[in-house]
Amino acid sequence: MEPYVIYLRGINVGGKNKIKMIDLRAALTAAGFEQVRTYIQSGNIALLSSLTKEKVRTKIEQLLVQKFVLNNELIQVLVFNASLYQAIIAEKPDTFGMKFYFQLLSPPMSSWKN
Repeated sequence: MEPYVIYLRGINVGGKNKIKMIDLRAALTAAGFEQVRTYIQSGNIALLSSLTKEKVRTKIEQLLVQKFVLNNELIQVLVFNASLYQAIIAEKPDTFGMKFYFQLLSPPMSSWKN
């Protein structure tokens, strides 16, 4: 089983695309994911799966469409395996002991058009 960190973008923002995290955890567990944990009402998830990163993303995207009433045009599912996520955190800049923030973008900025 591989640990994954998942960010759902476009969930519970400005009163739109509301999903209760208890319902999301139940749906993900019923779909076969293990040790599903969520953080407040953010759409941030940690779980275990034997699937590849791409298959985890696809399965969650399909689950969101099947189980919840959402504007799917606003939603993005970003999946990171634990080692990549830990590497991102480890590379944080040391800014005089200040808190750090990082932003995750999908698709990569290199594919954006001006």
